[in-house]
Amino acid sequence: MGNKSYLCSQNDHHMAKILITGASGFIGSFIVEEALRQGMETWAAVRKSSSRLYLQDQRIHFIELNLSSEEDLKKQLTGHSFDYIVHAAGVTKCLSASIQKAPSTSSAH
Repeated sequence: MGNKSYLCSQNDHHMAKILITGASGFIGSFIVEEALRQGMETWAAVRKSSSRLYLQDQRIHFIELNLSSEEDLKKQLTGHSFDYIVHAAGVTKCLSASIQKAPSTSSAH
């Protein structure tokens, strides 16, 4: 994010509002930390089952989002608006049938 501060817009002097998906993840938690450092109103999008271990700052606003359902997402975001959205969420589990074993390149001697 560099050294530029997004604390206020020059025109209306409001605090920039940011939504970070995947906020409880490794990368997302660092983005949350930087947004807070920049003085932004920081919203952490998490699942119900997400750990909030690294999201302890009292300035963080939490919103539970279901990113796998467009209908749910529209309902959950109704009434919210954001100046910035950072999408850092990713799939953390997959079906075992979708995993393919890489071919072995080692040889037995």
